[in-house]
Amino acid sequence: MQDSKWLTIPEAATYLRVSAKVFRQELNERNIPYSEFGGQLLFHPSRLDEFLFSIEKPSQGGCPQDFMEDACRLWDDGQDYTVKRGTKGASCQFKGRPRIWIYSNKFQVAPVEKGNELYGPIRKALGHSFGHVTSKATIHIDSQSYSWERFTQFIHEVKRLCEQDLP
Repeated sequence: MQDSKWLTIPEAATYLRVSAKVFRQELNERNIPYSEFGGQLLFHPSRLDEFLFSIEKPSQGGCPQDFMEDACRLWDDGQDYTVKRGTKGASCQFKGRPRIWIYSNKFQVAPVEKGNELYGPIRKALGHSFGHVTSKATIHIDSQSYSWERFTQFIHEVKRLCEQDLP
C-alpha cells in the first residue's frame, strides 16, 4: 500500500529542512515535483526524496562539499530513520538501532556488537556498491571506488533491507 500523506509547501519545506522561502526558490529553479489539486500545490515525500537523491553538488569526484552533513540529511527522515550526532561522527539509525556510521571523510557499517543485526546483509550490499571495502566495512570518500551516486544507491539499499527486517 502506498503512503498517501501529501504535504503542503510549509510541510514540504519542513520535510526538506529548509525555510518556505528557500523551498519556493528551489521549486521555481529546480522543478521540485508536485501535484496540483484544488489550486493547491501538494508534495509527496517519496518524490521529494527522489528530488534530493538526484541532486549532486559540483565538487571533486561528485562528492558533496560537506559529506557528513549531506549524508546525514540523506538518511534522516526524523521518524524511523534518525541520526545521532557525536563529536567525531554520526550514527545513522533505523528505529533506534545503528546501521551505519558517518564521519567527515568516510562511512562504515556498524558492527553486530553495536546493535546492527543486519551487519551481514548491509556489508554484502556495501561490497556490491563499492570496489574496495576495508576489513572494518569502511569506505573512504577519497577512494577511487567512492561516488555520491553510489553512496545514495547504497543508502536506498540499506533502507530497503531495514524495511524488510520489520517484525
